[in-house]
Amino acid sequence: MSRVRPRRPHREIAVKVNAMVDAGIAPLVLALSNLPVWTLDSCQGRKDRPARVVFRYLGGEGREPLFFACLARAMGRKCDYRESLYRIRLEWNSDAGPLGTIECSPKDIERVADIVRAASNDDRMTSYPHGRERRGLRN
Repeated sequence: MSRVRPRRPHREIAVKVNAMVDAGIAPLVLALSNLPVWTLDSCQGRKDRPARVVFRYLGGEGREPLFFACLARAMGRKCDYRESLYRIRLEWNSDAGPLGTIECSPKDIERVADIVRAASNDDRMTSYPHGRERRGLRN
């Protein structure tokens, strides 16, 4: 039996869905849902391991570095520079495109989630969240 392929693939869009995540990391995963990202993995961590959320940018190929730079800057504006609450990493894995990771101590998850929420509302943040028009980076 042959496999039938559609003539034109359907356009895909990002939608919010319910997902099972560790209870402790849920506030940070929820805060990231305000941004145009796809959460791939998360863990609430424990005393000897950081909490983390791994995600991919959904706003368009080639714009990933700008998005991650804007996110890091927007989060930095919401946090005292003397505190080291979180770490943002960006890495490329072969052809899959860049992945972002936010890590923090399990005890700081709620504070980092607040910073992400505030950053997602920063009008200098380049974003395409949930169908809203793009807001450009301003000086």
